[in-house]
Amino acid sequence: TRETLEEIQPLDSMTKTLKQRLQEFVDMKIVRSDFHIHFSYLINEELTSDLQTNIFRISQELINNGIKHSNGSKITLNIEKQVDYLLIQYNDDGIGMKKRISKENNQNLGMFGIQKRVLASQGECLFHNKDGMGLDVQIYLPLHLIDS
Repeated sequence: TRETLEEIQPLDSMTKTLKQRLQEFVDMKIVRSDFHIHFSYLINEELTSDLQTNIFRISQELINNGIKHSNGSKITLNIEKQVDYLLIQYNDDGIGMKKRISKENNQNLGMFGIQKRVLASQGECLFHNKDGMGLDVQIYLPLHLIDS
């Protein structure tokens, strides 16, 4: 579908910033779903293209999984710079995750992919299931990946 093609095309950093691409993605998801999505991006530094791609794909997967599996109605995604790392915070008001994240668990393949992408970036990914009241995810990515 057109939506899928838009989601998988490469990031075009020459014409749009990461913040603009993410905002367009969020706006599209709001229009095409019944979800209320709050998005904030608080990074002023220029990021490497690899880091931009990772942030976009991680954010994309978190939102897509929330819409598809959470049975909720609200998603919050915050991306910000901390003192020595980048923080991606996600939460929703859905049912949470019922199973452990693993490659063998087909229901959590998206989250497994996020975890692999974060680990490949030398980051850390924490999932907190709120027992039927949603999911919180904190992703920490090292700042040494930012261009100076």
